[in-house]
Amino acid sequence: MKKAVLFLVKLDFLVTVPMTIATYPGLLWCLVVVTVLHEAGHAAIAKAMGLVPSLHISSRGVRMAVGPRTAREGFLIAVAGPGTSFVTGLAFLDAHFFMLGVCSVCAGFCMSIPARPLDGFLAWRFARYGYVIDRRLAPRLA
Repeated sequence: MKKAVLFLVKLDFLVTVPMTIATYPGLLWCLVVVTVLHEAGHAAIAKAMGLVPSLHISSRGVRMAVGPRTAREGFLIAVAGPGTSFVTGLAFLDAHFFMLGVCSVCAGFCMSIPARPLDGFLAWRFARYGYVIDRRLAPRLA
């Protein structure tokens, strides 16, 4: 019974999400704009700190040749994305771009959750433990 319910939930998700995007084509463009602005926020702070970011929207966001040198830098870079999403979302809501503003504010909230691949987790890790993990060693440690 439990597996049947989970299957129906997955099936519903797989059907409704593409239908929603097909029904509201502006939603797809909103998500693209919000993602680009969010990642540009990370890149701008990293560049201001003297790092060399490269923006890869198709893969996993902003990549840097050298990671943050201190936990403070890592925390500020991690918080920059959701912060940018909140600020641009409020600006879009004020400028009467309702769907874009709502998508941006929702992205800011979602990315602030302290769960593993999200910015909230990185910010929490830098604030809590105060150290930087070398990205080349991280897969071996996990």
